[in-house]
Amino acid sequence: MSEALPSISNRSLSSYSQAVLDERTGGNAHYLKAVRFEHVDHTELTAIKLDSTDSLKRGGGALRKNTDKNDMSYNSLKKSQQRAKKEVRHKCLSINASTMITTTFKENITDFSDAWGVLKYFIKLVRKFYKDFQFVCVPELQKRGAVHFHIACSGHFSYNFLRRLWRKAAGYRGGNIDVSHHKKNGLKRSPIAISKYISKYISKTDSVSFNKKRYSSSRGIFKPEPMRGWLPMCGGAVVYFMTSLVEQMSHNPVSDIFESDDGRYPFIFVST
Repeated sequence: MSEALPSISNRSLSSYSQAVLDERTGGNAHYLKAVRFEHVDHTELTAIKLDSTDSLKRGGGALRKNTDKNDMSYNSLKKSQQRAKKEVRHKCLSINASTMITTTFKENITDFSDAWGVLKYFIKLVRKFYKDFQFVCVPELQKRGAVHFHIACSGHFSYNFLRRLWRKAAGYRGGNIDVSHHKKNGLKRSPIAISKYISKYISKTDSVSFNKKRYSSSRGIFKPEPMRGWLPMCGGAVVYFMTSLVEQMSHNPVSDIFESDDGRYPFIFVST
């Protein structure tokens, strides 16, 4: 029998390690933020490196001043993508996504507003039969310039049923779908694999026009609250510590480690 994991009623990471502090004590430190999805046994941990004179902004960001995508800096675009990727990944994990639907148009639909309208109608049709249908959807541009959608959802659905509804929603535009329940070697792939698969399309900057939606999802998706803490540690030992902490928080081993120094603050990302 697997050993039970600690309760997450305490939102501080100090409950997992005495090396993690609840408050910053000054000097160089790493700000830790972890999210644990208990139902899929998946944990993500981010560490932001701060010098003694650095401080994190709280309370959200300011209004966007740019009026054109070309006016945004590379770092701003990258941070926007990272936020969207994280939201898509977390929402897929939260709904326990087990099915992927890919929708296409027969006509060369390049208008995102038109495509989103069809997608919205399709979701409405599905919910006539499945009132609790939850989804996360990301658009992509095909090589010919046409829009298509990748939809992650929970549940098992008939291909013919979904194709009939998509063609009704697409109308004169025509279209088709592909439904994958993500089985590999006879075993269903985890929501973790689906969340990583669909979120990768967010990184395609040119797939979405400036100030347009990068993704769409069901309302009211419950996401777990993050756990936080401070690590007064620097150097290569931080990655080793984070790896050990993540594996302590989950039964699954670490599968991803990513470090970046492109933004305002260097950060490290570790996940199962």
